[in-house]
Amino acid sequence: MISNRWQWNLREIRMSGFAPRVILIAVAVLFCLTSVAHGAGSWNLPDATQGSFYSASIPVRYSGSAPLTFSLSSGTLPAGLSLSANGTVSGTPSVSGSFSFTVNVTNGTLSGQRTVGLTVDAESGPPKRISVSVSPHSVTVDSSAQQQFTATVQNANDSAVTWTTTAGKINSQGLFTAPSVTIQTEVTITATSVQDNTKQATARATVTPPPTAPLSITTTTLSGASEGSPYAVTLGATGGFPPYNWSVSSGQTPAGINLNSNGTLSGSAQQVGEFDFTVYVTDSGTHHSQRYLKLIVSGSAVGQAIPMSFFGMHIDFPNTPWPSVSFGGQRFWDSDTGWSQINTAQGVYSWSTMDSRINQALANNVDVLYDLARTPVWAQCSGTNKACGSGNGVSICTYSLQGQGGLGQCYPPADLNVDGTGSNQHWIDWVTAVASRYKGEIKYYEIWNEPTVSGMWQGTDAQLVRMTQDARCIVVGTGCNAKSNYTQKGIDPSAQITTPAFVSSDGVMVDQAMSTFLAAGGGPYVDVIAYHGYVAWPKEPEQAVSDAAPLQSVLASNNQQQKPLFSTEGGFGPRVLISDPDQEAAWIARYILLQQSIGLARSYWYAWDAAITPFWSTGSGVETGGTTYAELTSWLVGATLSSPCAQTGTVWQCGYTRKGGYRSLAVWDTSQSCNNGSCTTSTFNVPAGYTNSLDLTGIKTTISGSTVQIGIKPILLENQ
Repeated sequence: MISNRWQWNLREIRMSGFAPRVILIAVAVLFCLTSVAHGAGSWNLPDATQGSFYSASIPVRYSGSAPLTFSLSSGTLPAGLSLSANGTVSGTPSVSGSFSFTVNVTNGTLSGQRTVGLTVDAESGPPKRISVSVSPHSVTVDSSAQQQFTATVQNANDSAVTWTTTAGKINSQGLFTAPSVTIQTEVTITATSVQDNTKQATARATVTPPPTAPLSITTTTLSGASEGSPYAVTLGATGGFPPYNWSVSSGQTPAGINLNSNGTLSGSAQQVGEFDFTVYVTDSGTHHSQRYLKLIVSGSAVGQAIPMSFFGMHIDFPNTPWPSVSFGGQRFWDSDTGWSQINTAQGVYSWSTMDSRINQALANNVDVLYDLARTPVWAQCSGTNKACGSGNGVSICTYSLQGQGGLGQCYPPADLNVDGTGSNQHWIDWVTAVASRYKGEIKYYEIWNEPTVSGMWQGTDAQLVRMTQDARCIVVGTGCNAKSNYTQKGIDPSAQITTPAFVSSDGVMVDQAMSTFLAAGGGPYVDVIAYHGYVAWPKEPEQAVSDAAPLQSVLASNNQQQKPLFSTEGGFGPRVLISDPDQEAAWIARYILLQQSIGLARSYWYAWDAAITPFWSTGSGVETGGTTYAELTSWLVGATLSSPCAQTGTVWQCGYTRKGGYRSLAVWDTSQSCNNGSCTTSTFNVPAGYTNSLDLTGIKTTISGSTVQIGIKPILLENQ
């Protein structure tokens, strides 16, 4: 028996697919595995050729039944070749040279080893091209996730590659880390042969974004802007993938204010009014959202000194003592001084009450604004006559309260047609009589009271314009109508004519009514724009800003913006009961501060006495409203508005200056409340330089520290 020995048989074969040559196939014969040991020497496989397919088996003569298993014990095969468990060496060698390795064979019980040699000849003929492939070729990867790529290089001595990616990152072992994305992103991964950098292969990774909340705009309202003053608001959004990109998709912002792509709405408004526009926002992905917004730009009194004449008052009852508070102007209305109460018959006048009130006002150094309205019965257009009125009947405008007059006073004069034609002599005679008697004593003539209220006026805009024109000719001496019969012209040229005092009522807004009046030709005949700036309780007084802005816009579009704007009646309403004095004081103070800030030249409060919540009453004397009003005059008169009343969130601030370096700041927080003597407050960071504060009762407190408490009642911070 032969033991521990290999027997080799040599035979000549021709290998399919290769150039003819003699290949020695070694046939190893294992005669016995009972005592296998490492044999001496080595055994050589047939030569291989670089770049050509190669296969050589190691056959074994073996009579046992247990299967034989071949494995590599030590050393390495040439790159591209491998040894299978059945003893076959196969593959396409990618390198040339001489190689040595040890093969182990076993039947599970016994085993034997032998060193094997293999020579790989360099390729002959044209050189094989290096090729690179990448696996996987295409894959989907989550945002920021990882994916392993593998590169195979053929026909190269050096199988190494370098990795690159168009997005994300990849290490030298082919481990790819996807970028953080907000939209589906295609990424190309490239493996380049180190041996030949012109040879490369690519794979594609589709990177998908993570799920996210819907993109939505969180800004629902905008704080108001003041004409000519800096303005900045940053719009907010949530969801999607920041950063966001903002634009205006429809409508327009006011001239001077623009929306930046970062969401900042900023600039300095160059026009007043209400501006409607839609903002559009996109995220870094594919999400988008839009929202309709309104920006209200009010007029501004910045840089203007505040005179006592800004403060105006109504005193209705004839026996009311003269108010103890200071104000600069009195409006005569609901005071037994209407046209119907004085001109009781054609050519007949009863002046006593009017004389008394005029004398009282002048004795207290206040000027007079007189409303010419309330047609007397003898001069009225019939309630059913559509030639000079609405024809709706006189009962629609019956007044029953003290000082208000009586039946049918909302009808135009009977000699004034609805189209503005006719003699209008009743009106001409009336205005002539008043102007002649009170020359130099009435400063302002108001044409009519609240013609937007059906109970106050049953005429047309054409009639109002004609009445305004005739009044101007009589009083000032200009704008005369060639068809009118004037007995006197220019009686009191220093006096001024106001528009009819419109109020938002019966579905007609102040701005609409004023626009119609100006379109009908009323503008050239007036010196002052009049309206009634009521903000009906329990609405917040800050609404005075948004109410006035559309009117101011109409004035600008009609080239009337340079004329003084008067609120000839205003407040929370004469029929309102406010039982909480803190709430009343807070409302009055804020209302006055805001009306002055938006550019009103005058604000006439209604009323000192004839209101359910008055400033003064017979039984109590001066009420909360009166003391608050008095304190506001001390805060404002003589000061100059340095920064308009503006809000940041729920906190409002208005800045003022005086001579000698004086500065003050009115501040309040609309989110707070008062009830039954208890008021909530928030903490306000005091700007540098302010040393004390005043409340609405005039109590001064030294500021200790850097904060103060603020609520719905304004306080005034001062620097001296």
